[in-house]
Amino acid sequence: KNKEMMGMVASIVLSCDDPGIPCDASNLVHRAALLMLNARRKAPPFRVGDATPGVAAHLSKRIPAGGGLGGGSSDAARMLLGLNRFLGMDLTIEQLSAMASQLGSDVPFFLHGPSSICTGRGEIVHPIARPRPRWATLVLPEIAMPTPRVYQVFDSLGLGKAQAGSGAGDSSGRPGSDQPAW
Repeated sequence: KNKEMMGMVASIVLSCDDPGIPCDASNLVHRAALLMLNARRKAPPFRVGDATPGVAAHLSKRIPAGGGLGGGSSDAARMLLGLNRFLGMDLTIEQLSAMASQLGSDVPFFLHGPSSICTGRGEIVHPIARPRPRWATLVLPEIAMPTPRVYQVFDSLGLGKAQAGSGAGDSSGRPGSDQPAW
């Protein structure tokens, strides 16, 4: 092994096609990569003196930043999943979810899919059957609406509580079904 590489601090290089997205340690994807690299450094068969792997990643944003749709959180979840596979860590979804909750309350949601009901701060994820397709209209004003604030307002309005995990039933979205009514 190259002596200069032995014990080297992990390098994370992040780029993005949206110039408004920070690519430094404030970015959730960057933080997810650091979390995984630190976990890898602590896991066997990693030995003191081994070169620490680095990461170079490029984000292609398709979900508008500041739209309150969890775009950064979903990107962070994909980084966790990708590095888990790339680094051969074989962490379970439960282990990845615990790591994801360190990044943000909604990051664990994006490790499960395609549909889930979340409780707690959002970090406790209960996968459910996919609801039947329905129409939705998204309005994206030119102001930022960070995801945590969107859910704070949603929760303060008391919306969705009657539908959240109401028990067994059919997939109609009616009360008593196992599908949310949205």
